[in-house]
Amino acid sequence: MIDQINSELSASDETSNICSKLLLNNTAEIIVKDYGGEQSIRIYKITFSTIPGNAKFWGVISFDPNTEKLQIISMKFLRLNAYGSQAECAKKSDLASYCFCI
Repeated sequence: MIDQINSELSASDETSNICSKLLLNNTAEIIVKDYGGEQSIRIYKITFSTIPGNAKFWGVISFDPNTEKLQIISMKFLRLNAYGSQAECAKKSDLASYCFCI
C-alpha cells in the first residue's frame, strides 16, 4: 500500500520533487480487520501509519488462500488524521493527503 502511495507521489508532476518518500511506521499500531465471512477469498481492512509525519491511512486488500495471492483493492487510501502544514507545498494537489513536504 505504501509503495502504491509513493508511486503516485513520484509519478505526479505536482508532487514528485516536493514530497518525501513514505515508510511504514514500525512503532505504530497496525490494525487488521477481517471482513471475509465464510468466503474463500478473505477481505481485510488495514489501518497503518507512515513516517515522516505519522500519517494514518486505511485501505482494503483481498487474500485468496487457494492461490496465496494478496491484492490491493483500494484505489485510494483514506487519511484518518489531519495533515495541515505537513502538505503545505502540495495543498492544491489531489495527492496532498499523502504528501509530507521535503
